[in-house]
Amino acid sequence: MWQRFVDHYYLFRGTPTGAWLEYERRGLRHRRAAVGETGPRVYDEITEKLASPEFRPRALFERFAIEVLATTDKASDPLQHHQTIRDSGWQGRVIPCSAPTRCSDRFPRLAGRAGSAGREHGAPLADYAEFLHALQDRRAFFKTMGATATDHAVLEPYTVWLPPNEVEVLYQRARQRDVTPADERRFMATS
Repeated sequence: MWQRFVDHYYLFRGTPTGAWLEYERRGLRHRRAAVGETGPRVYDEITEKLASPEFRPRALFERFAIEVLATTDKASDPLQHHQTIRDSGWQGRVIPCSAPTRCSDRFPRLAGRAGSAGREHGAPLADYAEFLHALQDRRAFFKTMGATATDHAVLEPYTVWLPPNEVEVLYQRARQRDVTPADERRFMATS
């Protein structure tokens, strides 16, 4: 996979991703671009650097004097990694940021994602009202873990008001995995 990436690295020239890749390469203090036959050697060098103590996450956190790092987590995430960081005694501030739209951003998969949120919430999300209650509950939990914001993906700048019964119908159809792209668009425009 790395070799395929290296063989097509030139396609990133002049793009924001290409600029970021070059910035990161320099941040790793890597002089050679990962091109052609140098790809495997570059991969090995980067892997070696990332395994060294000065490139461990906490070392980088301190070297760059990061005051706070917010992660983006699904609303259903139990945040065990955040609890592990808290319990470790480390003084770096890493806080979660709830992404509630990850429960519904891929509408046909809403049933599984709502199920995960329901397990963390402690109740099945049989209707839309309970789904919203679970998201509120999860937001409160994230706040207890240090969250100060939420992350909402807006895939399209479109909103619509739907009567509660229509939203409920869409929610139930999503739970049954019986939805169309138009259903998804309308549901996301109300969420």
